[in-house]
Amino acid sequence: MRLHVGAIPEIADLPVEDGWVKLREPPLWVVRWILALPLSLVLALVSAVSVMRYTEITAEGLNGGALIAVYVATIAVHELVHAAIHPDRGLSDRTVLGLWPSRLVFFAHYEGPRTKSNFTLGIIAPFLVLTILPLMVAHQFGWNSWILGAVIILNGSASSADLLGFLIALFGLPGSSTVQNRGWHSYWRCAAGSISSNNSLQPIARDDARSG
Repeated sequence: MRLHVGAIPEIADLPVEDGWVKLREPPLWVVRWILALPLSLVLALVSAVSVMRYTEITAEGLNGGALIAVYVATIAVHELVHAAIHPDRGLSDRTVLGLWPSRLVFFAHYEGPRTKSNFTLGIIAPFLVLTILPLMVAHQFGWNSWILGAVIILNGSASSADLLGFLIALFGLPGSSTVQNRGWHSYWRCAAGSISSNNSLQPIARDDARSG
């Protein structure tokens, strides 16, 4: 696993003659400000209402300093969950975790082509693992720690761009495709023979990018 600070890395063009097709995706500013920001607020509200309605979690013991620490830890674990879904489970140099300071964006990359199923699962996994699963566990076992509630709500809010990316990939990529990223943009081509014929490209694939 490698760390990267700066813009999402660019790679050489993915040639059309090699079968690569650019996925239709909104520009970064549209995703971040027009779509992800309002969705982030909606997800925070839905997560908070779900915690209050379906669990015994309260705000007892909550304080500002601890809440900031929980937020930072939640974002870090969020990215590690993305990495854990990579074909190498995040254990090789092909996994890259990054921060784009000027855009306040955290991201996870995988250097290499991926199947659509692995790509889409990698995008949505942190929302399932850090929001949906803890909510179910807290409901089932009556856990009432405010820290758990904070993780559910903060991660839910931070997953807005992930959910948008998941929907775009789910409906925009053919089921048998291989996925590749060039900077912010996603490319795909038919899976047959694509991974074995693409070893020389050495590209970088994006799992997610989110504000905050």
